[in-house]
Amino acid sequence: MSRYRLFLCAQILVFAVWGAKLLSGHTNSAVVWLDTRPVDPRDLLSGHYIALSYPAADLRGLNCGPQPDIFVKLEPDSVPVQTMQGPVLLYHAAACSAEKSGGGIWVRAMQNGGNAVYGIERFYLNENNPIRFAKSGNLAAKVLVNSGGDMRITAVAEKNQ
Repeated sequence: MSRYRLFLCAQILVFAVWGAKLLSGHTNSAVVWLDTRPVDPRDLLSGHYIALSYPAADLRGLNCGPQPDIFVKLEPDSVPVQTMQGPVLLYHAAACSAEKSGGGIWVRAMQNGGNAVYGIERFYLNENNPIRFAKSGNLAAKVLVNSGGDMRITAVAEKNQ
């Protein structure tokens, strides 16, 4: 087999393994709902999206320490919130640590000036999606959390106020 065919097969194998990891990485994941504070920008190259910030990203008062890579423990609020998908419990940041400690839902984050960056701060939408025009603070994000603490947004719903 020539070097070029071997190189091509290696590339195909790398992308196949990567794709399989992306497709199966959030199976049997915990589901959490996060309250949001959206902004609605438009990126001409990437399309329509909503930029989301989360009250659960505010880590002031949790004494997270100076390390940039942390885990944040999410706990549900006690009162459900009505959304277009029915009542849901919104989650908030309850603790942070350099590594997972104890039970519960721990998510991976980067610490930036007292705030957590979860990697789910953008959600792309169809240009005709009415959620694009939702008022700030009127959205909740449905997020899957896998066993490694990685997060993925699966839906955004308007809260009934």
